[in-house]
Amino acid sequence: MKRLLPLLLLIAAGAPAFGQLEFEYGGVTRTYYMEGPDPIPEGAPLVFVLHGYTSSAQLIRAYSGFSPLAEEEGFVAVFPQGTEDIFNIAHWNATLNQSTTDDHGFLVALAQYLQNEYGLSAACTYACGMSNGGFMSYSLACEHPDVFSAIGSVTGSMSTADFGCTHQEVVPIVHLHGTEDETVSYDNGVGAPGWGTAS
Repeated sequence: MKRLLPLLLLIAAGAPAFGQLEFEYGGVTRTYYMEGPDPIPEGAPLVFVLHGYTSSAQLIRAYSGFSPLAEEEGFVAVFPQGTEDIFNIAHWNATLNQSTTDDHGFLVALAQYLQNEYGLSAACTYACGMSNGGFMSYSLACEHPDVFSAIGSVTGSMSTADFGCTHQEVVPIVHLHGTEDETVSYDNGVGAPGWGTAS
């Protein structure tokens, strides 16, 4: 019984649930993975890690290295799953006109839910992503700088709709991009309608 007592106390106190979780937004049940230290420190930062086009939350969770980093550094890493676009491919609708999915609303609502549920920092909530996940991170910086304080992008640029957006809030950005990238060109973006042609 003595060994069971700490476990029972954690359950009674509402211990954080890690692994694959669900969140309903707009009548659609969305999934995400959540990783971090247990227990979660009060006011811990929140980092969204967004997968690329055709990829998945599970895949970027496996290769990004954010899971062990979150536990070591004391922040919460969240890996949401995108929905299928008009081509039945997993994507993020970074104002790309390839679906009607409200990913802006979903990610903002999920961020605010996690902040409230786990006492995470609203001032230290960030987004980063690979390729299309980078596009989505830029879109969040453009449309929701009040929620996402900084963003990071690997090989992802800005969509046509987001390029040139201006607002009063400054959003720090770290951008990593290879000059020989053949998918999202360093000089010309994707070069497709919606995705943009800006370097």
